[in-house]
Amino acid sequence: MTAQGGPQVEAACRRCGPTPKSSRCRLTQQLQSLTLCYGTATKCPITVFLVDDSGMIRDRVTAMLATRPMKIVGHAETPQDAIEGVLSADPDVVMLDVQLQGGSGLQVLRGVLQRQTRTVFVVFTNNSPPAYRQRYLNEGAQRFLDKSTEFDQLVNAVEQAAPREAATLT
Repeated sequence: MTAQGGPQVEAACRRCGPTPKSSRCRLTQQLQSLTLCYGTATKCPITVFLVDDSGMIRDRVTAMLATRPMKIVGHAETPQDAIEGVLSADPDVVMLDVQLQGGSGLQVLRGVLQRQTRTVFVVFTNNSPPAYRQRYLNEGAQRFLDKSTEFDQLVNAVEQAAPREAATLT
């Protein structure tokens, strides 16, 4: 509702979509090129894009993330599909494997970060020699986890890596 009692306008959050007029989450605000959802009853989910060439891993990660306010906004198996998908979906966090069909996760990391820097990367792989870990972190990844020893830390890593406005809005 406008200050003069004008028409009610249905708000829309970039993450949550249209907000019903009866919802307590009615305000949207443009802040640093992000449309953020504000309110006392709604929590905007952390949006996640999965980049892994294993359907089994994608299914397992999806199930784990579903236990928290997180939303999978896309997935890809190849570097090119990942770059296009991430740039289109504009997620908060990208879960990224090192080895992909037709290339590497490093191509995705570089390809996305050259075009936008808002999205953060959590690398999640079986290939975790110290040199790989350091290279990905130096290139801009926020976290680097080993699937075989740190799988249980995945949800916390995504929450910690997510931009604060996505992780803490209530």
